[in-house]
Amino acid sequence: GGAGMLIEPEDHEGLAASILLLLDREVATGLAKRGLARAQEFSWGRTAATIRQMYLDAFERRQMDH
Repeated sequence: GGAGMLIEPEDHEGLAASILLLLDREVATGLAKRGLARAQEFSWGRTAATIRQMYLDAFERRQMDH
């Protein structure tokens, strides 16, 4: 959390307020740093390992059901 801003799609005033907030260099820099740190938590290797494990778990459950 805290690495971005969430605005409802139809909230035009909220969007405008968020844009104005981003004009503050300190706010923008803080969000950018937190966003880059958050991005480091993800990798293709970790994604592949997670998906592989999901397939193995599904296969194992299917084997137990039959």
